[in-house]
Amino acid sequence: MTDNFNVIVIDRIEDDEYEGQSRLKIIDKSGQEWKLGKALIKKYDWVRKLPQGTALKVTMANFDKNGQTIEYVKDVEEAMGVLSERVAEKLAPVKNLKDISIEAQVAVKSVVDLMINKQDVPSDIKDMTFEWIRKALVEATKW
Repeated sequence: MTDNFNVIVIDRIEDDEYEGQSRLKIIDKSGQEWKLGKALIKKYDWVRKLPQGTALKVTMANFDKNGQTIEYVKDVEEAMGVLSERVAEKLAPVKNLKDISIEAQVAVKSVVDLMINKQDVPSDIKDMTFEWIRKALVEATKW
């Protein structure tokens, strides 16, 4: 039995029924339905009171019934901690290829300027510069 989770944002919450058992249906902003069964009845009260736009961590699990694997909502909790972790991941500074390319161009230009002015440039830096220029020329002439 494996567990995984989804972070969802509540659009609306409705009462639902399945095989004579009351359930709670959470519809997220994408329109997907998450049904809370009888095992989570104790949690219904606080879930019902959550306003639209609240982020939830919905933990899922699987069970086998008559040879068929069925996924169900195992647990629900407010996702502030999980959400803030995911937001932090998304907001972490990431260098994109354009930034790296600009930095490489500036570095090569600086080395070339030093070489033009007959300044001493370490051989490994010269080698890197010429290698970058070669790669850039190959890329530029591919078309």
